[in-house]
Amino acid sequence: MNAEQTFSDRVKLKALATSFVAYVVLSVVLFAIVVQFWMPAGVSAERLRELAETDRNLLLWQMILGAVLTIVAGYIATRMSGKKGLRNSLAVGGVLTLYGVLGIYLHPSHPVIVQVAKLVVPIPLALIGGWVALRAKSSPPKIGDHA
Repeated sequence: MNAEQTFSDRVKLKALATSFVAYVVLSVVLFAIVVQFWMPAGVSAERLRELAETDRNLLLWQMILGAVLTIVAGYIATRMSGKKGLRNSLAVGGVLTLYGVLGIYLHPSHPVIVQVAKLVVPIPLALIGGWVALRAKSSPPKIGDHA
């Protein structure tokens, strides 16, 4: 596949919507699980909210989950597009960048490096997911497979 063909596929709204919804749902569920393991016992709800905004370990887990799920979203977008190209992964990365802008607005107390990552990281990670999907699609048949 040459560079011209890499982004020649059409953006499919179903692939874009499904990958974004999968990202949001999985991130909410997985982060809720992480919070259950992290949550200190006997802390008031107000103090818990404050701790959740400032705890570096929780923020690290949030970043790791976000990165992995962005790759998954890019993978889903490319697989669902049915074409050989990365345009759907690029689109999902763009949507997740906009979602990152919302995250900056909702969590202004996060460190600057995290805020920058919310803007810079989604597109490359989504493209990595799309690249993995393209590699999986174009893998040679296994021994014993007959056409």
